[in-house]
This record gives sequence, C-alpha cells and structure tokens, in this order.
Amino acid sequence: KTTTTKTGDGTPKVTKADSIAALVSAIKSTGYIVDDDIISKLTGKQAVYFTSVIAAAKKIVDTEDGE
Repeated sequence: KTTTTKTGDGTPKVTKADSIAALVSAIKSTGYIVDDDIISKLTGKQAVYFTSVIAAAKKIVDTEDGE
C-alpha cells in the first residue's frame, strides 16, 4: 500500500510489527541489548523514526571510519 501525504508524496505503508522488527534489528546491529519492555510501548511511527536515526548515525560513523 502507498499513502499520500499533503504534498502528494507517496510513502509505503509499513505495519507496526515490521517497524518494530526493523528497529530491533538496527539496535542489535549496534551491539546494544534490546529492552523489549521499552520497545513494546513504542508506536510504529516512533519505531520508524528511531530506526532512521540509528541508520543515519551509523552512516556518519561509517563515513568517519572510511568505510
């Protein structure tokens, strides 16, 4: 499915479960331990946001490390 924003940009609709799974994967990829009690309280939008923050931070670190 694709949803349309006010600007007309289509963004793929992602389920909460998929968003949470992506966040858990992103957290694990950093070497941190996932706190399921906290993760279970997030909304799908929050999970997507934090996943993108982690991805951006990893990209900056990888760039600084010359990867």
